[in-house]
Amino acid sequence: MKSIITCDMEGIILTMNTGAEKIFGYQKHELIGKQRVSLFSPGEIVLQNVASWLDIASKKGEYSGKTIFINKEGKKINAKISITPTYSKDKNKVQNGYCGVTEVIDESVEVPISMTTKLIKLLAITRMPFTSASILPIFF
Repeated sequence: MKSIITCDMEGIILTMNTGAEKIFGYQKHELIGKQRVSLFSPGEIVLQNVASWLDIASKKGEYSGKTIFINKEGKKINAKISITPTYSKDKNKVQNGYCGVTEVIDESVEVPISMTTKLIKLLAITRMPFTSASILPIFF
């Protein structure tokens, strides 16, 4: 079974097949036009990898690799992913999004996360820059 999901350039889900519903546990009406594809990925993977994957897909016509996704219940899914750019149907053929094809695999997948990404995630979660900017003036 394969999941096929298309999104616009901002990641908003435009279409998804029944395979996507079964793999990720969401119904189409919950996601189409309402959610971003980043919903399916752990935050660290989004921060560190997704921009480069999309860049490769746009420049070379396809990105293929292995990653971890998360379904509606929060369960991790080991998967192969293929991302290709989509284009407008007019004569200009401007890129207007991406198509992701996902296939669940049995093998364990490890996506290495750099210390920089972990630090950025920590700062974002704890809102450290905001908190320190609020507290430091009290002491000085």
